[in-house]
Amino acid sequence: MKKGVVGVRSYIKDGSGVERFGGYLKEDKKPIAWVSYLDPFNPNRKVIAVCSSVGCVGRCRFCKSGRTRPFSRRLSVEEINAQILHCFTRRGLTVNFAGEGDCVCSNMENACRAAEIVLGMGLQFSFIFTTIGHEKNLEDFLKRHGNLPVTFYWSLNFATRDQRAYFMPGTNWSSIEKLRDIFQKISCRTGKKTTVSWVVMRGLNDSPSDVELLKRYFGGRPEFEIKLMALERGSLSNITTTEQDVERFATRLKKASLPYRIRKILGGKIKAGCGTTVPLLA
Repeated sequence: MKKGVVGVRSYIKDGSGVERFGGYLKEDKKPIAWVSYLDPFNPNRKVIAVCSSVGCVGRCRFCKSGRTRPFSRRLSVEEINAQILHCFTRRGLTVNFAGEGDCVCSNMENACRAAEIVLGMGLQFSFIFTTIGHEKNLEDFLKRHGNLPVTFYWSLNFATRDQRAYFMPGTNWSSIEKLRDIFQKISCRTGKKTTVSWVVMRGLNDSPSDVELLKRYFGGRPEFEIKLMALERGSLSNITTTEQDVERFATRLKKASLPYRIRKILGGKIKAGCGTTVPLLA
């Protein structure tokens, strides 16, 4: 793994242990930012949220990167692993492709190759691919990379295709049911549950009808678990979501017998949270 292909210009840490790295790609001086934090469920394990591209093809309206950083290019295998090296520790590590970019949609081969190189070094790493979903590329992962210890986090967030197409333009061609079926096949192959990520947005995706649709999609399917979290402050100018809103929606999921967990917001003070980790453009 090459550390020298990525430079670090800034570093900041908040009181909860979240670290934000501001850097640049030495090939073309493009700025990037990535984050590390302790696993909320295992304090002996560190999570590194790495970037897989400059800009993102997803263009989600509730993500600052999607609104301000159009997709520019994929990151190389070396540029991906350089982010890991800057945060390396001998304790257990999880690499989450949750920084800027959607590795499944735009850079799956390099993401898989980066994972293979790290595993080939005998390091006890695990991997998370966070994605809005891409039918063809997910099917390709199942055929060619199903042996990798990857857990998928599916950024669903909305239960109808029209809502997804509006708030998440990169999904406007995809079928929720088809994506669900592919993720289910992957989970059966890898033995790892697919996490369905649901950013609660008050008045947009937290109604009883949303719960009914989620039950239709995932009820009786043990391969899935729903992860709830509040919308990062400032992600949508006219929407403010509180932890109480998340708890209220969680109660509805519980009544519907849908398995879920709640993810507390981390890194908000230093703009190192979901949808807000955007590099300085200077």
